[in-house]
Parts: sequence; C-alpha cells; structure tokens
Amino acid sequence: MKHTLLIVDDEEYIVRALVRLLRHDPYRVLTASSGEEALDVLAVNDVHVILADQRMPGMSGSEFLARAREICQESVRVVLSGYSDFASISDAVNRGNIYKFISKPWNDELLRAMLVEACERYDLSRNSTQLTKIYENSAEAIFIADADGNIQSVNPAFVRMTGFSPAEVVGQSCSNLFA
Repeated sequence: MKHTLLIVDDEEYIVRALVRLLRHDPYRVLTASSGEEALDVLAVNDVHVILADQRMPGMSGSEFLARAREICQESVRVVLSGYSDFASISDAVNRGNIYKFISKPWNDELLRAMLVEACERYDLSRNSTQLTKIYENSAEAIFIADADGNIQSVNPAFVRMTGFSPAEVVGQSCSNLFA
C-alpha cells in the first residue's frame, strides 16, 4: 500500500526540500502552503500522515491539526517546526493530538524513519478499526479471553445467542461458564 503524506508549510523552500527528500520513498506526497489550503486537500484525499508546520499565517499548526483530526481521525499527525517553545508543543499535543514534534532543521534519516513509523501506526490503527467492526457486527458469537481463560469482552452476537449479558460473563472463567 502506498501511503499518502500531506506536507503543510508556508515556506516554499521547506516544502520543496521535503518533497525532494521523499521523492524516492513509497509515498504519494501532497502539499499545501496554509492550513486553509490543507483542509481543502483533506476534503478530497485520503491522507494517512500529515506533516505540518506550527507557525503559519492565518491558522496555526495546532489549529489546523485539530481541524484535520475531525476530518480524518485515523491520520497520524506530526508537527515539524522551528518554533519549539513549551506552549506551542503543548498546544499541538492537546489540540491536534499529534504523534511527534520534530524541530527544524531536521535530520533527514530520522525524519524518514519517523515517517515509516507513522505509516505503521496508521496501518495498525486502520486494522484495529476494521477488526473492531468485524467483532461488533459478526453474526457469530465471539468472546475474548486473557491468558488465564478469563473473559474480557463479548460481542453482540454472543449476547443474542447465549442470553448472557456482558456484565454476567466479563471477568468469569471460560471453564466455569461453559462447564
């Protein structure tokens, strides 16, 4: 799967440098020069990783990432900024729910490694979401137990088929319940 990466920075030379750095990597790279432009890109593209500057005119990186989070919740959000005071980092973490904060100037190899990790994180999140949907919507009764055989959760089909409510079985030993 080729991941889609969105680079958002108001400094054109930064965007060009990042595009040049990633030109041989397996990404579909989209760019935007402002938060507003990036929101337009997100409206029509499935973006997996967002790499955004913190200080941009019109809309801060934190504000943009908070809005981006509403549009594409599964995307992995990263701030790449030369402005790294505690308040801006805290704002980015709290509002944009960012994965990483990277300072400019960046180390090319560390940035590339972080992007690989971010794509893996996206894939794990996506797979987890898909498995949750399968679990919740399966027509088959499913229960999840820990290593000791204690039931941790049951799906709706389990409740329908057995008549047990989740409260009755969660925490119970499988061997006691089905003896």
